[in-house]
Amino acid sequence: MKTKKLVLDRIARSLAWFYPECTDEFLCPTCLTRVRVANADRITIAHILPRSAGGGLTTLLCASCNSGFGSRQDKWIGEHLRIVLGKGSILDAKWQKGHFAIGGVRVAGRYRVLPDGGLNFRYWPNKTSPEAVRAVEEQFAKSTIQMTIPIPLLESQNQELVSCGFLTAAYLMWFRELGYSWALQAHLDPVREQIRRPDDRILPRNFSAACPGQVFAEPWIGIGRVADELALLAGLADRIVLLPPFDRKDLYTCLPSDYRGLRAEDITFIRFFKHHSFPGPVAVVFGDRFVVAPDVFFRTPSAPMILFPPDGSDPCILWPRTKEEFNRDGERPNTFTIDMRVVALPDGETGRPQAG
Repeated sequence: MKTKKLVLDRIARSLAWFYPECTDEFLCPTCLTRVRVANADRITIAHILPRSAGGGLTTLLCASCNSGFGSRQDKWIGEHLRIVLGKGSILDAKWQKGHFAIGGVRVAGRYRVLPDGGLNFRYWPNKTSPEAVRAVEEQFAKSTIQMTIPIPLLESQNQELVSCGFLTAAYLMWFRELGYSWALQAHLDPVREQIRRPDDRILPRNFSAACPGQVFAEPWIGIGRVADELALLAGLADRIVLLPPFDRKDLYTCLPSDYRGLRAEDITFIRFFKHHSFPGPVAVVFGDRFVVAPDVFFRTPSAPMILFPPDGSDPCILWPRTKEEFNRDGERPNTFTIDMRVVALPDGETGRPQAG
């Protein structure tokens, strides 16, 4: 509880830097609903990857979002991760249906994997129809019986929830590092909507790519190129999730629908020190491109930028300077100028938080 209070206080202070009217308030990064810090029971610690699958990184969400993710996405991404991380095979699935088939006859029952890799089936005649019981008894008279097991994880609707679970985790990884400078970007509204409505197809399904034969030891975020498009990336278990940069809001329409044979190239990893905090809105610039820019950034004269050079050299923070300071700095040795153009946001794309 002490850790939660410290993190909540820090996040609430940072929100006031974006919107001074939001004092002593928390803004849920996935639904943008405001919650008074005093109502701490409505604000919960959320594991970015399910704790049941070894996820250790956490952030804060409103209780409603955290509960919704836990009952839908976390359930299935946790199952997927346990298998990917070698904590069991597909037959060791935690979530089973209460039936299987004996010789093509559906009966009520469960199964479990034995230490030697075999399977033990428990058939429940009292929960099976009389017709099926008679048909099964005929099957038992045969020397060989075929057993058919349903595996819910492999069902298409649950695979969709696994994909959306990775999208949620990637979004929260970026929020964990950049805070409201990440969440308060209006162009991420479709991503947030997909996160909250995992059963609907809000985004094309090329927002993530499987990495066959590869499992990342630790989650990471970075900037890289896929199919010649610059994208914000998150590496999680056996997936890379792609998120749109500020200057490429239509990223998914520019990417192929099938990533087979492609690689993420020229990745610049984003790492900050633990418990860091930026004093107000901050943008992330990669070379000469804005890749992260909160909606209030261009209305905040003192807002800094974090510059990541494409050559992989160390990032630096650029602070706004007056014209006189700028001209004076330009006369110093070992300085260079970046020519950048910023396109104004359309009216209405303010990303302002909702009351709730």
